[in-house]
Amino acid sequence: MGTIGDLERRSGIGPSPAERTAFWQQFHHLDGQACLDAGVAELRRMIAAKEGLAEVIPNRRGRVPKRERLPPLTAEQKNRAPGLCRQTRATLEKYPGQRLDWWRAL
Repeated sequence: MGTIGDLERRSGIGPSPAERTAFWQQFHHLDGQACLDAGVAELRRMIAAKEGLAEVIPNRRGRVPKRERLPPLTAEQKNRAPGLCRQTRATLEKYPGQRLDWWRAL
């Protein structure tokens, strides 16, 4: 993210105190953190519009879980059972449908 000054520069707000004050005055009715959040959201919106981006993700709270981002497994990937050693895989193929974890019942 950088600093607020970086966001102001990227959004096109001038470096003078008067220009910066004019931008932040529109949020003066909000208190503390709400003022900063609204200002930063507006700066990001301005940057997105300036750079032609559709949307800027403000933080990690709005991210999609990894499971939903990844494509579903193919049938071949499901059958490969990653993580099994060659010997275990061969045993599973030799005795399909049987429970091979009998030792856990002991």
